Amino acid sequence: QKNAFRYILQDRYISYEQALSDLKMETLFSRREKLLLNFGKKCAVSPQTRHLFPLKNRNHAIGTRNQEKYEVLHAHTGRLMNSTVPHIQRLLNREENESN
Repeated sequence: QKNAFRYILQDRYISYEQALSDLKMETLFSRREKLLLNFGKKCAVSPQTRHLFPLKNRNHAIGTRNQEKYEVLHAHTGRLMNSTVPHIQRLLNREENESN
């Protein structure tokens, strides 16, 4: 994306952040996060993929500030922790906490 911005703006290119604002674009990271969140929301309600995003069992009625709605897959390795399903589970929980 940075190289494309340089090519499009040519001598008007100052920095990546300036190019983002000039071209009214989002960073690739934020676009990816938004797409993953929308995909996760659809998968959480779909009967075929609902099992990937199980709801967290609450054994008590005490309300805390940041309750997680979805069970996040426990990862012993960094590779699994950064994989798609646990990442989407964390995004769904973060979005749920921000909406409350």
